[in-house]
Amino acid sequence: MWTKTTGLLALAAAGLIVAPLAEARITRIEITATESPTFGGFTWPGVGQYEKIVGKAFGEVDPHSRQNREIVDIEFAPRNARGNVEYSFNFYILKPIDLKKGADKMMYEPPNRGGKTWTALGRVTGGGDDPGSITDPAVLANAFLMPRGYIIGFSGWEDLGTLDTLNASANFPVAHFAPSAANPTGTITGPSYEYIVVGNPAASAALSYPAATLDKTQATLTHRVHLNDAPQVVPASGWNYNTTGTAISLVAAASWRTTSTSSPTPPRTPSRTAWASPPCATGTPGCATRSATIPAIPTRSPATSSASTRKSPRSRAAC
Repeated sequence: MWTKTTGLLALAAAGLIVAPLAEARITRIEITATESPTFGGFTWPGVGQYEKIVGKAFGEVDPHSRQNREIVDIEFAPRNARGNVEYSFNFYILKPIDLKKGADKMMYEPPNRGGKTWTALGRVTGGGDDPGSITDPAVLANAFLMPRGYIIGFSGWEDLGTLDTLNASANFPVAHFAPSAANPTGTITGPSYEYIVVGNPAASAALSYPAATLDKTQATLTHRVHLNDAPQVVPASGWNYNTTGTAISLVAAASWRTTSTSSPTPPRTPSRTAWASPPCATGTPGCATRSATIPAIPTRSPATSSASTRKSPRSRAAC
């Protein structure tokens, strides 16, 4: 097992060494944990046992490359001695110990908000973010991927914090302007748009990017009951930021609220909120320059709350 694993990593490292410096590439791999066999030592006929490999990968991209110009504010991100922008992510791999008995195929999943969601496809239950911890023989015998010799891989792509857990995450540098007297921290700000469905008129709605200013004159919030209603501006007195600018909430007094301007029969969808958030605070990775619209989730009950659109600036970071 160790010979095969080490050999694979050695080949990968050799490929990295000869790669041209201008290419986006993985520069270093750290194996932080292994378990062989995993799955409690369960053996699949014709495939054998599996092993688990957990680690971190470190890479870099050329900010001048045409392919990388779509990464927001990459030109303002910190660079290493080679002039490239560095990033890192964690990974989790399950593979047959004897790859000759494998399928030469991989099931790869970019986890949802860091959590592994493969169980329905894999036809297993349990395990959470550590699938190799599944030991129930009945569950493993009925699995879909392992009896067929698939390699199973997960890696982080969202910056969700530390890379030292089994929750999939990534780390990206934060972009800044050069510090100046007017902007000593070099914070980058710009408009952001969000579209939110609220089910409770008094509910607080979290912002994707924290506001860089709590000045409500820098933002516009609009409201509509149904998707095909005309948006109506909510006065500044009708909504508030929380103290950190990471969420907004509607004021309980609803003098600004109006009824639907469209069909008298409410659609079978919840009310909707859309806004462009104020400048996000320094340190927020991955802010996008483009507006994004999030569709409402269908529901069987009629809309009972308002929707709003807010425009505001936000700080941006390279990812």
